[in-house]
Amino acid sequence: MKLHLRFSAIIIIFLTFFSSFSQTTYRVDERRIYSWNGTPDWKHDITEQYTYVNGGNKATKIVATSISTMLQVYQHIKSYNSNNDIILDLKQTWDGSQWVNDSQDTYTYYAGTSNIKDITTFSFHQGFDVSKVLYEYSGTDITKITFQDGSSGTLINYEKFEYTYNSPGQPNQELKSTWNTSINLWDIVERSTATYVGGLRTELLVESYNGSSYDLFERYLSSYSGSLETEYLQQSWNGSSYDNSDRELSTYDGNDNKTVYIFENWSMGAWVPYYKEENDFSVAGPLSTESFNSKNIKVYPNPVTNVLNISSTSVVDNVEMYNVMGEKVMQTSDAKQLNLYNLKSGIYLLKVFSNNRSIIKKILVK
Repeated sequence: MKLHLRFSAIIIIFLTFFSSFSQTTYRVDERRIYSWNGTPDWKHDITEQYTYVNGGNKATKIVATSISTMLQVYQHIKSYNSNNDIILDLKQTWDGSQWVNDSQDTYTYYAGTSNIKDITTFSFHQGFDVSKVLYEYSGTDITKITFQDGSSGTLINYEKFEYTYNSPGQPNQELKSTWNTSINLWDIVERSTATYVGGLRTELLVESYNGSSYDLFERYLSSYSGSLETEYLQQSWNGSSYDNSDRELSTYDGNDNKTVYIFENWSMGAWVPYYKEENDFSVAGPLSTESFNSKNIKVYPNPVTNVLNISSTSVVDNVEMYNVMGEKVMQTSDAKQLNLYNLKSGIYLLKVFSNNRSIIKKILVK
């Protein structure tokens, strides 16, 4: 299936972290990957197991096992900076006796922000960078994504996507260009225009550029249950109407977590599945807890520079401080004041325990 960029969202969705800190956040514990074997039945190919630091919701390791051989086949080892933005994703493959480095994605950011500046992929087999993706922004909205190909040993331009917006966070047009190596200039090849209903994108119309004007090419239609996208349908223009091509179907649990993800293509007048993912979720440890009345606890000042005061009408048994990656950075008992001199600036989660119950407060350290 041709996975359209969907106005950049599909590129950065794996980087998205919860911008608000509710009392309950969820994480993927296991992902199972299937292919359709036509019996009709699904063939279970791969199981991915996720590991998190201190029960948080930032995966630090993903290990994949082949179901047919019951041997590990690949793993991802991820690292994050002090802002909890991913900075490194190392992929390794199992050669039968040990893990062998395969490739490594390195992320850099614009200073003082969580806006990705570029992602560079290094191949250990080839010994050089094989690709690079560069981002430009207006505020937090992506305005340009440039892909570079390094398979020849030198990074050269390959594809470019430029975006305009109806309003912040709502892109309305994507312009795709490819690099013309003979003249070292960009050639426009496609234009995509979005339609929104009630703030949800319902259609993405793709037109191909013929050198002087645009011709109908494809369209993508989204269906929703509430605000959750349940179907993403791709259709191709045949000269007079649109023909079905591919679609993605999504199923969610009661907490709005995507539990099943199925890909199908249109064949002989019917939808035929060919790929499926199943996800198991759990509550992320330090970010979710049985809470008591928040009126019992006051913390101040917030934002805080050096010393955080804790006032409670109940006896405080224990206090823990976590960064938003889930790493415990401080722990003390019966605390009324916390010295935060050694903590870096950023958002932290304060977990206060009293009588076998606890509550979480979001703290901003300046």
